[in-house]
Amino acid sequence: MKSQNRSYPLRTVCEVLGLHRSSYYFCTSPRKSGRFQCENRQLEREIKRIYHAQKGIYGAPKIYAELKRMNALPFVYSLKRIQRIMRRLGLR
Repeated sequence: MKSQNRSYPLRTVCEVLGLHRSSYYFCTSPRKSGRFQCENRQLEREIKRIYHAQKGIYGAPKIYAELKRMNALPFVYSLKRIQRIMRRLGLR
């Protein structure tokens, strides 16, 4: 649709495809990161910091215990969430 937007007016393209213009603008507008994504970025930083401070020895349960002991993050997180983030980051 973006490629045709330059050749034809947006109104015409939307009519041919049977879409509302508001749907086009919703799909093409940049969105802010959600709360969950922001929390995950904070968790990633803390996990990396603890993991590298312990020279890669700590796994998810020990990192979870360390985060709980420090009480550094103002939101709720679980062991499974830390495991999922560590898996995505490739930390073992």
